[in-house]
Amino acid sequence: SMVSHEFRTPLSIIAGSAQILHSRGTQMPPDMMVKRTGAIRAAVERLIQLIETILSSHMIETGKIGMQQGPCNLPQIIKDVCRDQQGLSPKHNIM
Repeated sequence: SMVSHEFRTPLSIIAGSAQILHSRGTQMPPDMMVKRTGAIRAAVERLIQLIETILSSHMIETGKIGMQQGPCNLPQIIKDVCRDQQGLSPKHNIM
């Protein structure tokens, strides 16, 4: 149900914004047009990230992607993961 919700949210944003553009696009002020198209683009990016995450998880589980152990910059990895998650969950304070 969580995955379904995560997909439905950006799809609802895309559908709603597209409907508004379809019905009022020619009468819409340019700044509103930019806002609506920006919302669509952000929602599409979110869907792409979700799909890539699911595919990567599946590839790890099936052994198609292996892991190599070695030294790493753990604080930077944590910052990157927090930044990415913040982008997926903008209403939550991750950092």
